[in-house]
Amino acid sequence: MAITHENCSVESREFCDALLVAIRALNPNAFRVTTSTCAFALPHTNRFAHLYHKRDVLVATVYLRGDEPELIPNLADSARFQLREKMGSKWADEFPILIHLPSGTSPTGLAERLLTYSLPLAGKKSRLRNSISRLNDIIVAEGKIRTVLSTRYERSKLLRAQCLAHFGFKCQGCELGMASRYGPIAEELIHVHHIERLADTGERVIDPRVDLVPLCPNCHSVVHLKNPPITLNDLRAMIRL
Repeated sequence: MAITHENCSVESREFCDALLVAIRALNPNAFRVTTSTCAFALPHTNRFAHLYHKRDVLVATVYLRGDEPELIPNLADSARFQLREKMGSKWADEFPILIHLPSGTSPTGLAERLLTYSLPLAGKKSRLRNSISRLNDIIVAEGKIRTVLSTRYERSKLLRAQCLAHFGFKCQGCELGMASRYGPIAEELIHVHHIERLADTGERVIDPRVDLVPLCPNCHSVVHLKNPPITLNDLRAMIRL
C-alpha cells in the first residue's frame, strides 16, 4: 500500500505540516495538495515541490524543479540536494532534483530553498513577479561544459528567469511582444540571448541584467548570422532602416 500523509509515520506527517507552515510564513498564498504525495504550489502556478512520506529512518523525500543541485545550499551533511539517477519521463524531467530528509531536518531551511530555487521555475509571469527579490540575490555561473550525447554549454534556467524578471517578455531588439501578434499561447515565447557567447568565454558568473537580453526568435536568429554576433545597438539600427 502506498505511503500517504494519512498512513505515514507521525514524524513524517508532522514534518510535512511544519513545512507548510514555514512556506506560508514566507509566502502566505502557498497551499498544499494532498493525494498520493503532498504537493506545494501558489495560486495560478504549477507545483514547485512534491513530498513523498516515509515510515523508516527517513522522514521524507522531496522532489523539486531545476537542473543545478550544486547551486542549492545543503541542509546538512546528511541532507544534500542531488539529481535523480533515472530521467526520461515527463514528471522526472520536471522535478529532477531530490533531497532525502533524515530525522531532525529543519522545515524552515527547506522552505527557504524551495521558494528561492524551485518556485521561480514553476509558474508563468506571476512566478517572476513574486520572486524577483529572491532571484536577484542568487549569483550563478554558467557555461560549464556538460557532456551528453554531444557537447553543449550549460545554461541556467534560473538566469533565464532572472533576465525575464528584469526585462519582461518583450523583444529588446524589435520591441515585439509575441502575445500581441499571436495571442496568449505565445505569451512566454521569447529567447534569452547571451551578449558574449559562452563558447568564447567559457564558464563565468553571469549578471542577467547586463550579460543577457530577451530577443524574439527572429531577432535572435539575425544576431547570430555573424560571428561574433551582431550587437544589440547594431540590431536596433538595422530595424530602423
